[in-house]
Amino acid sequence: MKILSKHILILLFPFIFIACKEEIKEKQNPIKSAVTLIEFIDNELNISYQVPTNWDKMPTSLTDKMVGRVRKHGEDEFIIYSPKSFYYNNANSSLLRVGKIKFKKNIPSDSLSIETYIKMFQKYNRDLKIKISKITNSNFTIKKMEITKNNLISFKYLFRNTNNEILQFDFSIKEKQITNLKPSIDASVNSIKLL
Repeated sequence: MKILSKHILILLFPFIFIACKEEIKEKQNPIKSAVTLIEFIDNELNISYQVPTNWDKMPTSLTDKMVGRVRKHGEDEFIIYSPKSFYYNNANSSLLRVGKIKFKKNIPSDSLSIETYIKMFQKYNRDLKIKISKITNSNFTIKKMEITKNNLISFKYLFRNTNNEILQFDFSIKEKQITNLKPSIDASVNSIKLL
């Protein structure tokens, strides 16, 4: 009986080993399987990007948001953030807005730099905790502003498209959700491509 048990165990060993090996592979990369993305192509903004499947596209009924103003040609010029697309995650009340940073009076945006915009944002939001960093996505650079206020975090990713316009991906999430949502946000930002 013991000999028969040994032979059965020897015959089953490869199957047990293979099953364990496959389970380990899945556990080694949980982020890859956890983030499923849907691609969007925006010809107006000249970009393509991907958004996690559980973020629903919302109607674009929100209006431009004024960011600040600069002295230009003897008069004040207002800089606005004009969101074009909105995505909402109902499960955790998170929001992604995708749009342009521009002058209100249709002055060419190449006269506005990302650095100027960041300085202006800091000037008009001194009460906020703001961290600035830089990341590289494929072959272009993205400036990142991480803004914390109360229990909310906003990640603003700024870069120029092929029309030399400043674009912003703006994720707003609850601070307690950062661990769960960071892989989705990173995957979405890494998917951005210039057209």
